Amino acid sequence: MELNKKHIETALGVLSKGKARHLWIHGILFHGVGISVLISLVIVIAEVIKKDFNIVRILIRVSIILIVFCTSGYFYGYWSWNLFEKLKKEIDKE
Repeated sequence: MELNKKHIETALGVLSKGKARHLWIHGILFHGVGISVLISLVIVIAEVIKKDFNIVRILIRVSIILIVFCTSGYFYGYWSWNLFEKLKKEIDKE
């Protein structure tokens, strides 16, 4: 893979901040909570449009969505961290 200066700076910046921070910020917060909020808004809007607004059902769905996407966000963060580590190894080889 051909590395340009931007790739190198991004990888080194992410790796310098640490794995735990990357998992929490980019994985759980941005990916997990961010997508959960968007999907939850869609669910609430759909319930309002159907005129079948049940707060208990919505809270259960939102809770499940939050758990699922925060868990998937953790794995996304872990996967992307491993990609940055592989990129760092390529940088070290050059």
